[in-house]
Amino acid sequence: MAADRSLTAVVFSGGLGLGGYHGGAFEALIPASPSIDWLAGSSAGAITAALIAGSASADRIGTLRSYWRGSGSASAAPDVSRHPAPG
Repeated sequence: MAADRSLTAVVFSGGLGLGGYHGGAFEALIPASPSIDWLAGSSAGAITAALIAGSASADRIGTLRSYWRGSGSASAAPDVSRHPAPG
């Protein structure tokens, strides 16, 4: 009987202050486990997981840095133009 391949899951906790930490932790994890099978998170962790899952492999770290560092302006809104409203 062949051994089953183990799966790698990463779960990010909530807490807005941890958002930037998530990016650094993910960056440190990649060399040790380049193949991640499952991502999950709550609150800020869910945002981090979505940014990772929605980005090409080569763009993930840059996407996380860009999002969590922000534009420096509290009034900046996300660019939703690539997601037109239905109808």
